Amino acid sequence: MTNTDQQASPAAEATQKSGFFQRLDNAAFGIIYGAIMVLSILMAAGDTSERPLETAAVLFGSVLAITLAKAFAEVMSHALAVREAITRQKWRAAWRHSYPTLAVANLPSLFFVAAAFGWISVDLAVYLAQSLCVALLVLLGGALAG
Repeated sequence: MTNTDQQASPAAEATQKSGFFQRLDNAAFGIIYGAIMVLSILMAAGDTSERPLETAAVLFGSVLAITLAKAFAEVMSHALAVREAITRQKWRAAWRHSYPTLAVANLPSLFFVAAAFGWISVDLAVYLAQSLCVALLVLLGGALAG
């Protein structure tokens, strides 16, 4: 038996995974992209202690704008490349590929909303948001390694 016979193809591996890890694999691009965007926006925001609600709005709004731009670019570039009309199904497919990016921003934004209401400190909101994004990146990296 050769080395290649012993290794499962990516398609075979995908069929072996189920549940949570298969969904994670399918959304990996968006999760990685979203986590890096959230971390970048938080770094650019600097000191957020005086305006946590604004930070939540900027964080979620920025990721939403980038996600919508990505979906639009994906649909338009494909339509131009193959000279096909844009259909509702193509918009849905682009959104299915893009929404994990936006989903990553939900909890970090909620952490800042909680800080705005005084339920947690702004420092804790920053820590939780950064920790979540790093944990997602580590989880996906671990899935790749194992």
